[in-house]
Amino acid sequence: SHRPLLTPQGMRRMVKRGLLTEKEHSLLINSKVPATARHNVILMWLFRTAIDARKAGHFDGGFGFEQNILLRVEEIRAEGNYMECILRARFPFSYVHIVQVLVDLVTWLYPVMAITSGLSFQIGVLGVIFLTLTYQGLFDLAKRFLDPFHNESFWSGFDPIRVDTLIAETNAGSLRWMYGLDNTPIPLNIMQGGGDKLNPFVLPDEGISVEDVSEMDAIEEAEKASADMEFSEQVV
Repeated sequence: SHRPLLTPQGMRRMVKRGLLTEKEHSLLINSKVPATARHNVILMWLFRTAIDARKAGHFDGGFGFEQNILLRVEEIRAEGNYMECILRARFPFSYVHIVQVLVDLVTWLYPVMAITSGLSFQIGVLGVIFLTLTYQGLFDLAKRFLDPFHNESFWSGFDPIRVDTLIAETNAGSLRWMYGLDNTPIPLNIMQGGGDKLNPFVLPDEGISVEDVSEMDAIEEAEKASADMEFSEQVV
């Protein structure tokens, strides 16, 4: 699971392994999106960096280039969200919605069918009761698939299909894109300057090995111990 990477320890470890810069780490920690949605911020950085690099003249491209970049970013975001849905084992909401529509149609149209077919009133009432009970159970089962691992409150007797929750989830999905552009790790003026100004933002292609991280930690500890010793000598 990638969940440990979302913790503060995991984020700091990625900085040490050369997977994140210090500025990227700071922006991600202070972003307005939840920790589980930080990948959307990185996708927006990818799109914005490509557009700024084109404006700075690092490569050529027009409107079609921007459109294709945005399309690829959307595809990556869709795949990431799909993997999250697989881990939750949650049915698509469209399945539950179509089950509700079918259940309503069957239970509402049965009395009309019973009257037009010449069935007796008693049989019609019994049929409505039977269909309502059986198909309502099917609908409840479909709603249970929205929360198969009991992560929400449906099993406590609450209906998981709540309009306000669905609207909030939809708005949250749209705000992730907007919040991702609040700050970018590489400003446009540095992108336009190029040269040595971009060196602090360039990470190793294969990251930093564990051995190199251990050596860097040892050097930092030695420098810290030396600074503490000098401070203690000055105090004395």
